[in-house]
Amino acid sequence: MVSDERAGPVSALTPSNDATRPTQLTDGQSQVRSASFEVGGFRVELTARGGAVTLAVAAGEARGTYLIDPETLDRWADGTGRLLALSPASGPGERADYRAPFLMDAEGRAALAFESVVTERGVAHRLLVMGQGGRVAALAATVDTLSDLIAAARGAVAFARAR
Repeated sequence: MVSDERAGPVSALTPSNDATRPTQLTDGQSQVRSASFEVGGFRVELTARGGAVTLAVAAGEARGTYLIDPETLDRWADGTGRLLALSPASGPGERADYRAPFLMDAEGRAALAFESVVTERGVAHRLLVMGQGGRVAALAATVDTLSDLIAAARGAVAFARAR
């Protein structure tokens, strides 16, 4: 865990209207595969090519690019995927907060993570994006967004390994 600080209250876990399904992109020769997501004003893009995966996160003019080891991305996808199995609490004693570890790049920089809040009303997720100076942006995310990002990560790993 990069930080124990939560980025906002549970009420801030309502998904934004601008979260979109991923866009799949390939070049004409299938040497590169990418998927991009728009979540809460941020664009998250995974690009895979032979033996390497790049993660780019952009908001407005700010952009961060991370070289991700496919094995690291695979482990992150597995750990993050466990959040999909969470179910609502049956009572106050089962309420919980969970955070998957931050995805770390080849230089040891934190890129992004997911956290989930379990209450009796349901399970809410948000994407945490590491920004400049260790500031964390918290973006409400749907289960579909979480599932799509995990699937894209697994696809990027498979593509990078096959090349």
